[in-house]
Amino acid sequence: MAEEALRHSETLLNEVGQIAKIGGWELDLITGEAKWPKGAYDIVEIDQDQPIPDTDEYVGFHLLEYRPLVEEAMKALIEGNQPLDFEAQLRTAKGNVKWCRALGRATKREGKNIKVRGTFQDISERKKLESELQAFAETQAVLLREVNHRVKNNLMVVISMLHKEKDRAEEKEAIHSLPLINDLLGRIEGLSIVHSMLSSVGWQPLVLSQLCEQIIKEVFKSHKTDIELNISPSNVRVDSDQAHHLTLVINELATNSLKYALPVTSRARIAVDIKESEDEISILFSDNGPGFPEEIISGEYSGSSIGLGLINGIVKISLNGSISFRNEGGAYALMTFANVIRHKHGGSP
Repeated sequence: MAEEALRHSETLLNEVGQIAKIGGWELDLITGEAKWPKGAYDIVEIDQDQPIPDTDEYVGFHLLEYRPLVEEAMKALIEGNQPLDFEAQLRTAKGNVKWCRALGRATKREGKNIKVRGTFQDISERKKLESELQAFAETQAVLLREVNHRVKNNLMVVISMLHKEKDRAEEKEAIHSLPLINDLLGRIEGLSIVHSMLSSVGWQPLVLSQLCEQIIKEVFKSHKTDIELNISPSNVRVDSDQAHHLTLVINELATNSLKYALPVTSRARIAVDIKESEDEISILFSDNGPGFPEEIISGEYSGSSIGLGLINGIVKISLNGSISFRNEGGAYALMTFANVIRHKHGGSP
């Protein structure tokens, strides 16, 4: 019964080795006796009735560029008790090239190595898949760079065209056209900024405070106007979709402050307070201007400017959030929306 159990175990081990393409080996350093199960023979494609390859013959199976690595690793295992772990290409007895991973360790007695044993596994399929995935990733990276480049160029073309229209309107003294052109310029320049920010971080989530700072400064920079800006320190992040929507919202709020706060004060002051909970993010945008009209505070946008109607629509529809306006020594706009990043990471910041 013991012999039958042993034969069953050996058969099972060989079958498992064939399925996993793993071959074991053992070398007795005292007697020089070596053992290779069937899986080892299969990997190097030699018949089991042939002599077991010695260490030099095993090293010789490997392609020339890998032989120094394999030889050094085997020497370190046998003489220095260093665990064996390497990946290399070998050429089988039938001329086939395979990728193999070798693992091994030594057994000591009285401080001296007496045996070394280990495995080597055919990992050619894994290496092929890794190569294909690497090629796919490189292709995707090239495509993403090309798309980013084209989008950036297209935005710059539109911005350039709008600047020309603005110059033409100023030459013809078409004053009624300038506010519309300036509003369009601000929105597209904001989209260009957020696109550049997202491109630079590989379209990973953006720090919301940095996004707000970039957009607000660009609005006032384009009008050559100084500003006192105070944004609360925050590491809150938003995903790419939210970043695009919020860019338009922040741009409109900053443009509104530019239009209405500056005429009544010597210097515009804008504050942005960002807070988050597990479920939502809030942004409180305020300035030192005259405040919002009463109909806006009451939620009536039908007779308001395009900008405030745009803000309301984006926050409620695109961000699935809410926004309210009030006056408190200036204009205050409070918006809240889902904390998508926390949701995606199971509550982690």
